[in-house]
Amino acid sequence: MCGFVALWDRQGRREPDVLRRTIKQLTQTITHRGPDAHGTHCIDARGVALGHRRLAILDTSEHGHQPMASPTGRYWLAYNGETYNFEALRAALQEDTGPQSWRGHSDTEVLLACFEAWGVLETMKRTHGMCAFACYDTREDALWLVRDRLGQKPLYWTHDRGEIRAASEIRALRAHSDHTDVIHQDTLLRYLYTGVVEQPASILEGIEQVAPGSALRFGRDGDPSVHPWWTLAPRTDRPENRERALKEADRVLTRAVSQRTASDVPIGALLSGGIDSTLMVALLAKRGARPLKTFTIAVDHAEHDESAHARKIAEYLGTEHTELRLTGEDMLAAAPNMAKVYDEPFADASQIPTWMVCKLTREHVTVAISGDGGDELFGGYERYRRIAKRWRRLRSFPAGLRRLGASPLAYLGTSTLPHGRLGNIGRQLGARNLMEHYRQATSISPNPGYFLRDAPRLGPEATSAHRHEVAQMMRCDLGRYLLSDILVKTDRASMSVGLELRAPMLDHDVVELALSLPTEWTWSEAQGKQVLRHVLSKHVPPALWERPKQGFSVPLTRWVRGPLADWMEEALSPEGLAESGVWDTPRVRAFWRAHQEGRHSHTSGLWAIAQFESWRRGDLYTS
Repeated sequence: MCGFVALWDRQGRREPDVLRRTIKQLTQTITHRGPDAHGTHCIDARGVALGHRRLAILDTSEHGHQPMASPTGRYWLAYNGETYNFEALRAALQEDTGPQSWRGHSDTEVLLACFEAWGVLETMKRTHGMCAFACYDTREDALWLVRDRLGQKPLYWTHDRGEIRAASEIRALRAHSDHTDVIHQDTLLRYLYTGVVEQPASILEGIEQVAPGSALRFGRDGDPSVHPWWTLAPRTDRPENRERALKEADRVLTRAVSQRTASDVPIGALLSGGIDSTLMVALLAKRGARPLKTFTIAVDHAEHDESAHARKIAEYLGTEHTELRLTGEDMLAAAPNMAKVYDEPFADASQIPTWMVCKLTREHVTVAISGDGGDELFGGYERYRRIAKRWRRLRSFPAGLRRLGASPLAYLGTSTLPHGRLGNIGRQLGARNLMEHYRQATSISPNPGYFLRDAPRLGPEATSAHRHEVAQMMRCDLGRYLLSDILVKTDRASMSVGLELRAPMLDHDVVELALSLPTEWTWSEAQGKQVLRHVLSKHVPPALWERPKQGFSVPLTRWVRGPLADWMEEALSPEGLAESGVWDTPRVRAFWRAHQEGRHSHTSGLWAIAQFESWRRGDLYTS
């Protein structure tokens, strides 16, 4: 697990020594992603430069250092990620081409040999893993930028005056001498609506991410060609009945966990006490690895705290368990670091406990298993049930009548300060389809343009081909919430402290199986995650985990009005808001005063503005 930077001066404007100096400087900005080693490689005659920071997991020797060349020197690779089935790929390669001479035993070396035999895209189709990389093909004079199927690893890119730039984090692109920050207004509006920067856009104009499951190929001239190599789709051989589906789920989950234990450094697991993390730890424990280390966060407010449940499960499974109790003072100390950790504005309040549990875990191990993906794939969110019921009631009224009632409520939400809830209700009434209703119901602000000086308009939401309401919402979360919130949160938090997180639920075999199952097999009005519950019940008694879902949340409203109030006041200062040039400063200040006086609660929206301002003012070019 690592970080990288790639530059390609296609017009030969930069002298070789300038190119080498630049790649070294940009690579230093992401030192946190790879504290164990660093390297750069320049092909002066081609104007190509690759930089790499390494977190050594497999083959910790110098034979695993990058940038790395393929056996013939055709390909040069800077790679961030893990290919879990690299041993199977090595065996298949040797069966195709005969015995190979290997320098070491890293997955990167295997990938490069596979590129020479099968090509970049065909190799990616055969992998199980998470990755993002830049690969220069010296024979075809082409640069590949490739991202994994679900977008677990980030990959930003931009081009300017013929130069292609790519990096694992946006901070490396911002540090380039030719870069100028210009806020992308449509992305900012979406950020205030959802609390995250929705991919493939970035918060800055001219920078975007490579889409999950796709590759960009740049030649010497012109725009890149786009090559999707995987799509979010069900497997074609769906299990014949529910019983076979449950057996298949057990098989693919067990294999996914097993694959993710490959490591030359210690492995642990995050354990919240919920179904997903408990299942991952149970399958790890089944492998007999002892002692298995597990980690959890505890908070001082019982309604947000699952640590007691995690403790009981750890005791049952015999893990070596470590717990960190998080207080308001801890939150206050961590809050100023979040903009630097997350690299773009990011307002999911669970960002802080996520970062702190990663920091705790890294003190003991270098790799940890997580349960990310279970909710989106197997219907775990309680909101699916609540919103589906509400939409069924709403759509029973004629659309014209709903829109007639929505207009005055939406107006109240925009014209008067205390009526944000009325505005949200108005927008939900006026929704044209379930997806629009779902996005409005899960937004952090009913009217994000209210805070901006010059606000663009949000476009309509597309409909979904799925007939079942819950299937539509799950598919939406896979493409948006998981990608732009959950995976960003876990990648930036873990990599900021040099920890690799692996998510077996996001193995593409698990994803494709989940998408192929009828919703009725995985979800019901009574409970979701029926498939995962069945598998877990074979390993851990239901009495230890069968309870209402709590989630990994924090009492943000209390903290914003308490220990974080001074920090929020500084982040929302009139001078700073005016300096940014994007805010309607009197409105933001009025909201903040009303919130502090208890006349109005808009914690999520204010937290989003504070995180944006903290990011904008922060020094992101140091590590």
